[in-house]
Amino acid sequence: MSLLRIIHIEMKNMFKRIIYWAGSLKLALVLVIILILLSFTALVIPQQSEFSSVDIEFWSDQNPGLASFASVLGFFSVFRSIPFLIVIVLFAVNILICTILHLSGLKESSNSIRKRGIRTTGFLLLHIALIGILAGGFITTALGKDGNIILTEGQVFANKAENYIKLTKGSFSSMSDKNFLVRLSKVKIKYENKVIPVKVLTTLDFKSKSEEKNGIDIEVNKPYSFEGFDFTQDEIGFSPRIIIRDPLKRKLMMNSFVALKTFREGENWQYRDFLPLPFLKNKVILTLFPDHKKDGNVIRKTSELAGKPVLLFEERDEKDELVSSGIIPFRGSSKIGDYLFEFVELRYWASFRVVDDPGYIVFGLSIWLALFSLILRYSEDLISLFKKEGRNNSFLTGVNK
Repeated sequence: MSLLRIIHIEMKNMFKRIIYWAGSLKLALVLVIILILLSFTALVIPQQSEFSSVDIEFWSDQNPGLASFASVLGFFSVFRSIPFLIVIVLFAVNILICTILHLSGLKESSNSIRKRGIRTTGFLLLHIALIGILAGGFITTALGKDGNIILTEGQVFANKAENYIKLTKGSFSSMSDKNFLVRLSKVKIKYENKVIPVKVLTTLDFKSKSEEKNGIDIEVNKPYSFEGFDFTQDEIGFSPRIIIRDPLKRKLMMNSFVALKTFREGENWQYRDFLPLPFLKNKVILTLFPDHKKDGNVIRKTSELAGKPVLLFEERDEKDELVSSGIIPFRGSSKIGDYLFEFVELRYWASFRVVDDPGYIVFGLSIWLALFSLILRYSEDLISLFKKEGRNNSFLTGVNK
């Protein structure tokens, strides 16, 4: 036997071993273990889908070594990282090869194959469905986007990465392919007894190069799709417009709406936040009362509806000790430290989850195909089970007679 012939046979055997290993259960188990480790990594490293960029930067400063490792591998968004995509591809290849090997290994007579045709078809469709599920997951992971935005009434949002509060996107996705504008026109809230919100409705206007949609009403848990993105209403709150001036220098320091955070404690809602402004010596915390009643020096909230709004402020130093406190009346002003604060307007804000899921259709159809294939796969077993139960019932009927 010639040397070339021996090399050819060895390479052929090696190729077979690689193929059988690629479609083996051992590889599938290894991939499952890797997925478990990746999931554990997502619990240890803060994810972009759950934390803001400020929180991630703070964590990175505290853990510089682990942060550099996570940044290189894309582990700040584990389930959209290149390693996760590689695992999904290997899973799909493993299932495909396993299916081919199983079908090519059927060495039965034509009659036996005919009898088992439905079961074999179910097996084949199930594996195709699994590959489809992985393909849908790969498309979403690689090209999808999942972000959060906050808009004050009248504010316009442009679909750019830097305009999102939080954003996770696939390793191969781009924001430049979808250019559109969104404007929050109005927030309508229906309250029960002026306290409990029973219905929240936000009205959005959409505009892109190809189409324009105005006056679109969105309710909770009822998303609206535009340019492939699903907009789902999330939180709501109040956004007072604050003007800050330096009376000594006669300089305007700020003129902007401030979206106060909404804190829910049962039926009691609180609207407050601090101003992260570099020119302020101390931290200034603002708390809004949409409607109020004053009992002596105590201010009590009387409604969630904006009636007689008022802002309470607290000025705290680096040790979080109270320096000063007071009231900023609506369309009035108060001096805090060296600056004059004016409360000139009050609007609602609303937050939305914005999702682009290009693999959703493939994933959904594959799930239905998987359910159908399972019915085919075990149809003979179900039929035989019902036949057996029928015979047992006939036997018991005969005994009773």
